[in-house]
Amino acid sequence: MIEQCSNMFVLLIFLLTCTNGDAQNTTNSENGKTHTNNWAVLVDTSRFWFNYRHVANVLSMYRSVKRLGIPDRGAQFSSEIFKAVCENLGSNHRYTTAQCPQSNGLIENFHKTLLSTFRTMLTEISSTSWLELLPFSLICLRTAPFDNFGISPTLLMYGQNIRIPGALIEPPNNYWPLEHPTYEEKLQTLFSMPLSPKFKSRNSKVYVPKALDNCKYILIKDAQYGKSKLAPAYHGPYSVVRTLGNNIYYWNRNRIDCVNKINVKPYFKIEDLGNNNNNNNNIRYYQIILMVADDMACNPRNPRPATVFNNAHQHINVYGEDVEVDYRGYEVTVENFVRLLTGRLPPSIPRSKRLLTDDGSNILIYMTGHGGDGFLKFQDSEEITNVELADAFQQMRQKRRYNEILFIIDTCQAASMYEYFYSPNILAIASSRVGEDSLSHHVDPAIGVYIIDRFTYYALEFLEKVYPDSKKTLEQFLQVCPRRVCISNVGVRKDLYHRNPSNVLITEFFGSVRSVEITEDLNSVQIIPLPKKFS
Repeated sequence: MIEQCSNMFVLLIFLLTCTNGDAQNTTNSENGKTHTNNWAVLVDTSRFWFNYRHVANVLSMYRSVKRLGIPDRGAQFSSEIFKAVCENLGSNHRYTTAQCPQSNGLIENFHKTLLSTFRTMLTEISSTSWLELLPFSLICLRTAPFDNFGISPTLLMYGQNIRIPGALIEPPNNYWPLEHPTYEEKLQTLFSMPLSPKFKSRNSKVYVPKALDNCKYILIKDAQYGKSKLAPAYHGPYSVVRTLGNNIYYWNRNRIDCVNKINVKPYFKIEDLGNNNNNNNNIRYYQIILMVADDMACNPRNPRPATVFNNAHQHINVYGEDVEVDYRGYEVTVENFVRLLTGRLPPSIPRSKRLLTDDGSNILIYMTGHGGDGFLKFQDSEEITNVELADAFQQMRQKRRYNEILFIIDTCQAASMYEYFYSPNILAIASSRVGEDSLSHHVDPAIGVYIIDRFTYYALEFLEKVYPDSKKTLEQFLQVCPRRVCISNVGVRKDLYHRNPSNVLITEFFGSVRSVEITEDLNSVQIIPLPKKFS
């Protein structure tokens, strides 16, 4: 939009590009010349006088403007040449919000009225060129009053209403067939038809949710260009940076972009709704993604099929009905794990199996299994390397999918898995250093195998005493398994982490308390004595 200022009026100049569907009607049948689809629209805001001027296509020899249209904030409007032209003309160049016609309300409302006039005339008159109807449409709109006092743009421009042939000649009752041997008869036919909808110089009121002023996330209306009718109307969510007037600034990948309020609606995460208690650190089930292979629960050597317990006394079945497993069996693959972290999952994957995080999320990633120097096995059929894991974290950082990551791995030579990390805000903990094995804690005599590693056992023993209001820190968690009990040296990498672990509460990454069912029927309760400690 170019704003030309003077003492008398304000002139707005817009560039209008016809769509490809209108391109077939751009030939002037009178002189045989073909016009391009680019027009300059001049608007006198003080007198509501509109005028159209055809302009040559000088922006691209390949007619890129004709094929692609003129973008709202294209480079041709922000170039130094365009700025110099505006300075020489004494014009003020102002940008408007993209995909928001209401920002140019005066001209957009006029376009809407003009298109309605074209539709009416093209339906009633045997004409195939809207260029032939443009002068007559402008005359109709310039002479039509735009307020209750009968004031028209012509009266404001010339001081009096112009004489039109339609006011001098009584229109015939039947004008079919439509043959126009003279210009006067053509005008008479046009002015005998009903006028187009009344022109409005102001935008109609648009409902804007009040929650947009304080919401953290927004969904943006899709332009639907070239998309099917079944495509979603909104895309997002996007993190809001600031709300200023009618515009909302948000993070769009790696830059801040702007959108008008009429094109967005607020987005609320489930954890933001109905959370009036003080246990804000309590991790909810839909924020936990659990990958469990079926090789242990479904192993024929398992004396209790479809069960996996955290220790030999079988207190907690980690494969029970109340434990929601998101990825099981053959779904536990390296590809699915990397896609889960980076958000590159197919559209068919439900929300419950997606990592719905953003740049304000703290993520705990715990991995265990058979491993070695620089790799961790997935079901003994494939493995993920330390380089692949480091690159996945970097993609998460570039996509703004995390704020901080607490990475814990329990396997042999576990410290080798974080050697190639280079993304910021990651605190990595390993059960053993390079060259060391991660040993098991105790054996289950029923099946004759070790069932839990030492580091995991003491970590669970520590975390079972952590409640949502706990003041324990990450530094205390790092001391849960000293060498005298783990028989291996716990590895920690802090150089990528910007905070002191002594000042970080453990509840920022842990906080879930296992639900307990209370019953008054003692006959249904089996009391099992809990040993003080395993030797």
